[in-house]
Amino acid sequence: MEYKIESASNINDLSDKVNKEIEQSWRPQGGVSHTFIEGMGNYFLQAMIKK
Repeated sequence: MEYKIESASNINDLSDKVNKEIEQSWRPQGGVSHTFIEGMGNYFLQAMIKK
């Protein structure tokens, strides 16, 4: 199994990235996470797996 994390600074960009990965047989694992890093801004993250 392979594992990676997709990230983006806004939820729409993350959605686009995740959809592209789904077309390549990757699957979301769990829900979307969000964090704010001082001086860097928002980050939205999605764990992805591929069997």
